[in-house]
Amino acid sequence: MLRNMFLIITVLLVANCAAVKDPEMTRKFWYPNADELRSIDTKIVQNQALNGNTEASLILGMRMANGDRIERNPNKAFLLFQSLANENDPRAQYLLGASYTSGMGTKQNDQIAIKWFKKSALNAYDKGQYWYAHMLSRGRGVKTPNWEEAIKWFMKASRQGHTNAQLSLGEAYEQCRGGLVRNFDKAAKWYRIADSYTDNMLARYNLRRLIDLGLTDWKDGDDGKPPEKILDISKESFVPCPKGIKDPFLTDNFKIKPILG
Repeated sequence: MLRNMFLIITVLLVANCAAVKDPEMTRKFWYPNADELRSIDTKIVQNQALNGNTEASLILGMRMANGDRIERNPNKAFLLFQSLANENDPRAQYLLGASYTSGMGTKQNDQIAIKWFKKSALNAYDKGQYWYAHMLSRGRGVKTPNWEEAIKWFMKASRQGHTNAQLSLGEAYEQCRGGLVRNFDKAAKWYRIADSYTDNMLARYNLRRLIDLGLTDWKDGDDGKPPEKILDISKESFVPCPKGIKDPFLTDNFKIKPILG
C-alpha cells in the first residue's frame, strides 16, 4: 500500500512540475515539506531510488545526511546529491551547494557552493535563490559582497514566499543595502509579509522595534498593542542612503505567489 502511495504521489508531483510554465513560480515537491513522502518506509525509498526515482533519491540522500531512519553516511549523501545536481535538478543543486558550504560529505568550499546555489537559483528554486543571495550579500564564495545582485535574488525568492528572503529585504531597507533608499515603512511591510507567511519571529521582533522607536506606525494585526510611549528617534538622524533602485514588487497590489501543491 505504501509503495502504491509513493508512486501516486510521485506522479502527482511530476505532473505539477510539468504544468509549471512560469520559471518564477515555486517548484514544489521538496522533501522537507512533503509529509506524505517523509513517512514512507526507508526500504521502499531505497528500492525506488535504485529504480531511478528522483524523489526517492532525494529523500534517501536527506536521510543518509541526517541519519534519519538509516545509518548516517554523509559521503554517500553527497555523491547522490552530486549525481542528481548534474542532471539539473534544482533541489539537488541546492543540497549540493549546502553540502559544500557546510563541509557535509566533502571539503568545505564556498567558491564551489555558490556556483551550485546559482544553478539552483537560475532554475527558479526559492531555497537556491535565497542562499545564492545570502552568499553574495555576505561575500562568501566571491571576492567582495555584492548587495546589488543579492537584492535581485532576495526579491525573486520573496515572491515565492521564502520568509528569510522577505526578512532580508526588510533589513536591506533599514540599512540602505544594495542601493535601496532607507525606508522604514517598506522595511515594516516586508517584516509583516515575512511574519504573516510563516510566523517569522525575527521579522516580528524587527517590526516591533521599528514601532517602539517611532520609525513606523503600529497597524491593526501587528503583534501586541500600540506603544504607550514612543522613543521617537528622528529619521533625519540616520546617514543618508545613496540613490536607490526600483522595487517592482512592493506595491499596494503586491501578493505572494502561492506555493504549488
